[in-house]
Amino acid sequence: MFYNSARLQSARVGIRINDIRYADDVDLLAERKRGLQCLVDELQASIVKLGLQVNTNKSNVVVFERETNCRSQSTVDTDILECVNEFVHRLGSVITKVTTVVQN
Repeated sequence: MFYNSARLQSARVGIRINDIRYADDVDLLAERKRGLQCLVDELQASIVKLGLQVNTNKSNVVVFERETNCRSQSTVDTDILECVNEFVHRLGSVITKVTTVVQN
């Protein structure tokens, strides 16, 4: 799960994407903390109806911002999601908070 506290210049001319899915993994994308929390809440509400749950032990938040500290308090129910500096996508790409992507 990601959010970008800086304005996304490219969002003005392209298609806005707010989730990426692969098998049983979902990556949520938002420009602001509140937007990310709304997406997390919508996901949680949808999967509960299917009898599923978010594994918060395997769920993280990456914040792409100019500041170096993570101030995200995104939650699933009462569980606070861990804020990390990089994310390894299931397909092997490492995405870092400085917006670099490295293929493994």
